[in-house]
Amino acid sequence: MKQMIDLRGQAAVSHTADAKSLSPSKWRSARYNFRDKGQAIVEFAIVLPVLLALLLAIFELGIFLINYQTLTQAVNQGGMALQQVQGMPAQSDPCAVVSTAVLASAGNLQTAGANGIQLTIQIGANTAYGPASATGFSCTGQSTYVQNGQGVAATVTGTYPCLLGTYGFKFFPSGCKLTAKAQELMQ
Repeated sequence: MKQMIDLRGQAAVSHTADAKSLSPSKWRSARYNFRDKGQAIVEFAIVLPVLLALLLAIFELGIFLINYQTLTQAVNQGGMALQQVQGMPAQSDPCAVVSTAVLASAGNLQTAGANGIQLTIQIGANTAYGPASATGFSCTGQSTYVQNGQGVAATVTGTYPCLLGTYGFKFFPSGCKLTAKAQELMQ
């Protein structure tokens, strides 16, 4: 055996100079190590789909929460726009004003069609408009009641379908709806 000096100045023994062949017992232990490596690969192959499914579920939950937050923000903007309708001319369309405010802050949400945002506007206890798609929502000629509704609560409700699914698997086969409400006092 050859002695070498390592970096700390201590003597180290090197087996590379005169390597010996492995005995039969060492061959067996080396062979078992190869089997252990194969076992790790099999375990990884079993656990990997579960981990990927968990990761995809976390992504879907993130998308769900982002959509809910965006819908809530858009409906709040619509409620604030409805509160400001009273200062507008009598021929204005309060539903279109709310719809425009919601669409402007809807972000990445789909706004048209059956899978888009559906709006409902309620002013006081008796007057309700909708549900209708946020795109093209109109209640023309109704602004006189809105303008005379001082001290009345106005509620804007928005619903949006939560399309949770990955690779054709739907988490909620019957569907679910995200709902956000904003209530403002008409002044």
